Amino acid sequence: AMKNAVDGDLVFASGTVADGATIPVPAGYVAAQCRAILVPITSKTSPGVKAVGMTTRTYSVSRSLVATARETVNGSLLTKVARYYLVASKSLS
Repeated sequence: AMKNAVDGDLVFASGTVADGATIPVPAGYVAAQCRAILVPITSKTSPGVKAVGMTTRTYSVSRSLVATARETVNGSLLTKVARYYLVASKSLS
């Protein structure tokens, strides 16, 4: 779900996106006018449960707003869902 706040020609949006999916562009804008960041969504574990081994996290957004949300745990690749925060402005193109 996309939530928008508009301030002049700026649009702020947030929502969730899966690995490999494209972050939606606000109406009236193109991807080149947008900048976004991804934030991992943490999951709660049971009390006393600890992560064991090596974990590598990759959360990034391409210029075309395609999300990469992956974690590698002990060599196993896990695709994830992440929260995104986006700003769009006509002056960013």
